[in-house]
Amino acid sequence: MPRVSLSPGEVFASDYEVLDRIAEGGFGSVWRVRQRSTKVERALKILNAESLLSDDARRRFQEEATVSSRIESDHLVKVIQAGVERDGTPWIVMEFLRGSTLAEHVAARGPFDLDGFCTHAQQIAHAL
Repeated sequence: MPRVSLSPGEVFASDYEVLDRIAEGGFGSVWRVRQRSTKVERALKILNAESLLSDDARRRFQEEATVSSRIESDHLVKVIQAGVERDGTPWIVMEFLRGSTLAEHVAARGPFDLDGFCTHAQQIAHAL
């Protein structure tokens, strides 16, 4: 049975020590982990229970790992590794980025001015 949740201190995929959950959404959850072999913090994404039951969701998750790992951009998170555990849990390990979300930024500082908006729009366009 695939895992849908992790516990702090657990070792995942033989190399990633789970530290804490960063976020959870409709598709899956993202966890802050420490890669044991390099001692570097990473982000680990796994599918949730509902998504695990969907062949389409599992396919899209695999495509996310494959496509994302081939794109080189300073404006996209880098995929480090991906796989499927023996229990059937698909996963993606990405670089762990520190900072605030767009919503946190706007809540703390207000909406972007025109120059800030244009800068961020160019970065998003570059990534796409």
